[in-house]
Amino acid sequence: MVPAEPSRAWEAVTVMHASRVTVAEALGGYQFRLAEGPVWDAERGSLIVVDLWDNRFIELTLNARVIRSFATESTVGCVGLRAGGGYVVATAESILILREDLQVEHRLPGAGGGKRFNDGKVSPQGDFWVGKLAIDENPGEGSIALLSASDLSQRTLVGGLTLPNGLDWFGDSFLHVDSLARTVSRYSWGQLHLGTGGVMHVEQSGALPDGLCIDSEGGVWIAFWDGGEVRRFDPSGAITDIVRVPVSRPSSCALVGDDLSTLLVTTCILPENSAPAGGLFATRVKIPGSLPHRFAG
Repeated sequence: MVPAEPSRAWEAVTVMHASRVTVAEALGGYQFRLAEGPVWDAERGSLIVVDLWDNRFIELTLNARVIRSFATESTVGCVGLRAGGGYVVATAESILILREDLQVEHRLPGAGGGKRFNDGKVSPQGDFWVGKLAIDENPGEGSIALLSASDLSQRTLVGGLTLPNGLDWFGDSFLHVDSLARTVSRYSWGQLHLGTGGVMHVEQSGALPDGLCIDSEGGVWIAFWDGGEVRRFDPSGAITDIVRVPVSRPSSCALVGDDLSTLLVTTCILPENSAPAGGLFATRVKIPGSLPHRFAG
């Protein structure tokens, strides 16, 4: 794949209204400093959640009780499940490939050059796609990189970003957030290339779009940092649902549980600096998600 730039064909500014507004409930249990990148592990019936500021990822029950945790040597941006068990983990210093027992099988080069990895997911092809940003958030220095499952090589897919965040796939589309630009970019994609797409402006106030997930009908759920809510956009860009959380900084979301119909929302402890901030929140939704893909390496 070669670095791609979206076209302007999808450009739109969304209208702030929704047919359904609900409030997510706090799950209690573990309190994170900055929870990110929730992943549902159906084989183990558990959640994997990153604590970015605490340099660890944690496996929890669906009611937020800790099963086990893994401390990393530096800031951890995201975790993906691995085929056959185990994990692929992007930290500031390296990419780790772990066995089921959390022992390190491979340690690969990190972002380097004053950059760190951020949000990411395993693609439908079994590769690991990860956002990379300048630590000082210089405009245009961010990108999305691919870790190949076949040979563990890394290459850039999308350049010219500032704060790459949530990403996911639906059908022949790949979508990702650039938080400081307050946009979601959509590309056509195939096994060997990223094609053209477009940009949707999803926010005009002070809130920032952060993590996202896509449901089985192509609806895009986006957590809005400093917005206190998660919004669902239909494929045309209209907002159909708003889920509110009683804290300022929801950071990401995923559709989890046995029927993939529980919207799980992660949050940051600041600025409230007390519970329920930093906790996990959940609500039931009508349209389920899909199982996460697994790293084939």
